[in-house]
Amino acid sequence: MAKRNLDPCTRSAFGELGNALRHDLGAPVRHVSSFAGLLARSLGDNLSADQEKCASLLNGAVGRLDLMVAAMGKYCELLSAEPDLEPLDLGQVLEEAQERWRFRTERGSGHMRWEENFPRVLASGSQMQLLLAALLDNSSTYIDSDRDSIVRVESKVGGGRCEIVVSDNGVGLAPKYRDRATKLFWKLSSDSPGVGAGLSIARCVAEAHGGQLEIGDRADGEDGISIRFSLLMDPTQ
Repeated sequence: MAKRNLDPCTRSAFGELGNALRHDLGAPVRHVSSFAGLLARSLGDNLSADQEKCASLLNGAVGRLDLMVAAMGKYCELLSAEPDLEPLDLGQVLEEAQERWRFRTERGSGHMRWEENFPRVLASGSQMQLLLAALLDNSSTYIDSDRDSIVRVESKVGGGRCEIVVSDNGVGLAPKYRDRATKLFWKLSSDSPGVGAGLSIARCVAEAHGGQLEIGDRADGEDGISIRFSLLMDPTQ
């Protein structure tokens, strides 16, 4: 298993960079967005077609930049410190993740299925929510519009660790793209939604817990992908 070993000086530098991104860079980006909106509203109906197009492109670009700055800040935050490990009931974590996910999909059309009596693990609860949110959002983004997203979560125990397998019924991802898919801001195409940060943040969480994030085919051969990561077992159970 991969283990991320960063010296204290490097972790401190990532922490400082994360704070600078969120505050020193984030504030001007938000100001540009606000002033662009104020300018467009002050002009009202006096905008020409070309000016309206420019205003729309400006708002879109600033919004995207704001999301990228936030993602970089979170990424640096994850690299700045080791996670606080605590005994976790994965079943309860999955229930909470499902409720938040279905709220974010607006239609409430996402479904998660998982086995009963999930093993207890040692992990950071907040980081597990972050990882699962990234995987669930990915599954509901890359799916045909005529069907609901269905995610299945399974586990396998061995060697003092619990392997978690998250499978979806989306459009899948060709093998040649799978290594690149977990790199920060990588997107399959410029038209893909989001900024390409979710899987890189999920990978960062998995590595912080002493494992890796691996993308592969579904075991049953159906459309979609399976994403694997592993966590330490709770030794007290």
